[in-house]
Amino acid sequence: PAGALASAWPLAGGDASRSGSEAAGAALPATPMWSVAGAAVRTPIVVTSAAAPDAQRVAYGTADGRVHVRALLTGAAVGPVDGVPATNDALTDPGSAFGPDGVAAAPAAAADELYVVHDDGGGIEVLRVDVTTGTRIGTADVPVPGSLGCTVAGSPLLTPPAADGSRFLYFTIRGACTSGAGLLRWGISGAGALLGAPSVAALSGVTRGASPSLVVLRDRSGAPRFYVAAPHSGGLALFDAARDLTASPDATAVLPAGELPQTPSAPATADGLVAGAAGAGTPPAGALYVAADAGGATRVHRFVQDGDGTTLREAAVVKLDGAPATGLAVAETMTPSGPSADGRLLVPTTSGVAVLRSADLSRVVVSGGTGAAGGAPVAAGSLGLVGRAGQDLLAVDLRGGATDTVPGTAAVQLQPALARGVLVTGSAAGVRALRTTDTTPPAVTLRGLPRSLRRGRRVTLPAGVADDRGVGSVVFRLGGRRLGRAAAPAAFAAAADLSARVRIPARLKPRRYSLTATATDASGLRRTVRRTVRVTR
Repeated sequence: PAGALASAWPLAGGDASRSGSEAAGAALPATPMWSVAGAAVRTPIVVTSAAAPDAQRVAYGTADGRVHVRALLTGAAVGPVDGVPATNDALTDPGSAFGPDGVAAAPAAAADELYVVHDDGGGIEVLRVDVTTGTRIGTADVPVPGSLGCTVAGSPLLTPPAADGSRFLYFTIRGACTSGAGLLRWGISGAGALLGAPSVAALSGVTRGASPSLVVLRDRSGAPRFYVAAPHSGGLALFDAARDLTASPDATAVLPAGELPQTPSAPATADGLVAGAAGAGTPPAGALYVAADAGGATRVHRFVQDGDGTTLREAAVVKLDGAPATGLAVAETMTPSGPSADGRLLVPTTSGVAVLRSADLSRVVVSGGTGAAGGAPVAAGSLGLVGRAGQDLLAVDLRGGATDTVPGTAAVQLQPALARGVLVTGSAAGVRALRTTDTTPPAVTLRGLPRSLRRGRRVTLPAGVADDRGVGSVVFRLGGRRLGRAAAPAAFAAAADLSARVRIPARLKPRRYSLTATATDASGLRRTVRRTVRVTR
């Protein structure tokens, strides 16, 4: 959905909280918002998309076999109970637990659905959760046939909907099971129901935490085609998202022998779609980035489409000290004219953290000795965050490379999320949310404004205001005189058309004046726009 400026893109990659838009302003310090004590968090944090911040949800799985859905801004549990059982027998057998990889929550397929892929000790199953009510959809989880002995390798991926609303759920599994380890593809009807049995592509060497990602390639006519990039020991296998997995990969991004690729990532557009997807302005396809383990060192690759075919070629590569994390974070937004300026990659390794320019992988800064033990990163705007074993989250300025820490986050497990400036972290003690410092004032426009105003008469002054953290109000002034104020009609509105019915002072002399509209967002930041208007008798 449009307007979800966050690092929680539903379609930007397998891990839903990995890469973000440069439009979302966030900086330290971070102040506590809410926390919920409970069972250990076992999943990356997922934030659903919505145009309004108060409609966004936080989803995560815990070690007691439950999936929790909470309001992003308040932490309040959504639904009549706190937690949906993620196993068929969780209510009668509290001892049931996830497999070693826990549960992986996919982003919402629609505005009100979340798919959860989990290990229940008897194989892999999928359940659906209504994020508006916090309740299970259906009476039982849907099992993955022949999955006993396998575990979920990484986070799921949902493809964009087709014309009939149908889409596909992809996820990787690893281990020894009759279904075969590798990449699974499951059809989903327009009504949200899983269709038939999943198809499987057998891929060797899928590492723990390796997730599929979505990439767009253009065909000869310029039309976008969606591909799913799956990392394995042979490189990156690319499957046409519209075809069955039983066919061989449509393309492969070949890495040097001995390199093990981790979860790849592609930049997003401002509406959350992966770059190159159909949408407003149809931004061009971007690059695909991947960090690979090269014998204890990290090699970062930048792949781009080779001509108008379905192959990827390596456009740049850089080697870093230390083994890579399970993924890298991208702070780069694609626009109709190409990539946004100053795109960045955040690449943590066991030796430190590197900030690279996404355009050519040249180094902005490489910090050593930070204790970043392969933590999964997130990025939004100029802020990057890296998890570190037994230490507070490391915050990285993606423009200059300066580092800081986020106090009180030493127990963070797996990957946090950063959405609307809200940092959500999970630990062995529960979940916690902090509000980062807002650095972006609201956008304000004056549309439909009369060219002339008659003194003594009443007139309606319109303004459009937008802010990813919530619109506050707008104040109109004419020649420095305050005319009126309009407040947002609802709390946490991300965009609003505000208008004030005002009276033009009768004492004003007939001439040209500067009319200003000053918008204030929920954080108190302001932006002013002005127009010249004529006041007449």
